[in-house]
Amino acid sequence: MRFFLTTILLFNLIFFLGCKTTTEDQSTVSSSLSQPVEEPKEEVEEEKPQTIIVPTGSLGDISETRIKILEKTLESKLDDFFAIVPKELFEKAQEKAFEELDYEECTEEQCIMMIQELLQVENAFQLVLISEEGNTQISLTWSDLDQRRVEEIYCEGCKTKELRESIEELVEKLVGVKEVVKEEPPKKVEPVVVETPIKTYVTNEPSTSKQSDVDSFEKYEYARRSSRETVGCGLTGLDCLKPLILPEYKNGFHLKQYRRVILEAKHIPWKQTELYLSEGDVVYIIGSGEAIICHECDLKIRKLTNPYGWTVIQSIIGDKMKKFKFKELGGVYETEFRSPSNGELLIVVRDFGDSQKPNPYSYSDNAGSFLLDIFTFDKNLRKGFSKFIKSVIKVNSNDVNIRGMSKN
Repeated sequence: MRFFLTTILLFNLIFFLGCKTTTEDQSTVSSSLSQPVEEPKEEVEEEKPQTIIVPTGSLGDISETRIKILEKTLESKLDDFFAIVPKELFEKAQEKAFEELDYEECTEEQCIMMIQELLQVENAFQLVLISEEGNTQISLTWSDLDQRRVEEIYCEGCKTKELRESIEELVEKLVGVKEVVKEEPPKKVEPVVVETPIKTYVTNEPSTSKQSDVDSFEKYEYARRSSRETVGCGLTGLDCLKPLILPEYKNGFHLKQYRRVILEAKHIPWKQTELYLSEGDVVYIIGSGEAIICHECDLKIRKLTNPYGWTVIQSIIGDKMKKFKFKELGGVYETEFRSPSNGELLIVVRDFGDSQKPNPYSYSDNAGSFLLDIFTFDKNLRKGFSKFIKSVIKVNSNDVNIRGMSKN
């Protein structure tokens, strides 16, 4: 009997201890399940800014195959930095821009800006290829809403592979990550006052005319600084012939503004010249070149003057239209007129009738270009401008637009 009771007590003790252990294990498991499980953090990739790629501009002997290869190289490299807008969306926006812009506003730059606005895209890139005698100049333009940047490479005898590498290098220069250079703090430099007498650039004149000469010098120097780039190089794809060299100031010189402009026959109206005129300003133009405007006409190739008396170039200044009548002068052409109103001088190769407005679509089959040197001066200071232009002809005797004039 005693043995039987002892067995029952041992059995109950073992059962009690077993239940306690199981309860503690369940409590531990329950506790661990109630704690939050840390999930691995996912890296969020930054969204790329969008860009459009403007059709490639080309000049010279470049095959369509090579152009396509280089375009794809540009697209592939830009894809590292930007989300590229599909070509179909770009073309639709381009058509809408043509419809919405008035013909006076439809310059190439304005059209591209309108396309950017329609697509809500801040960035635009364009590749320009210029080939001559086996050598290739590549320039890449990056335009956003605030500024335009250009990088270029000149490659002698380069094959397609080398040109592809050059394009990748240009993209890196424009948008690639650059090393941060730590600048040393500027050293303290004591100011030194240097007195520069007016006579350093004004010849001996009566004292009453000295301030007038200083003003003329400053205006002339401003005109020189403002004319160091040829208008029409970046987005048009044309070869950039440098502007004429403007001579050092001499007493009596007069010039208000000067620009060298490349006007392409297929350029969508209107071309901005960056020349801002006041009513009555005199505009003097020297030009050369030729263009194919009407493929079905008897006179396919047109120069700045022709036997039919057609006006080849037309302008708009403010709200006034002005036709150009050129005369030949030793193989080049010249014209002069007074500005009928205030505003920027906008020009276009004329491919429309007197009763018509320029139609952007009619320019797609045109070819060729004109090189124009445009000067403006005050009508009351013609003597000073004549003195200036004679000096320009002397220092630019080998320029394509000056060679013929220098013989006369």
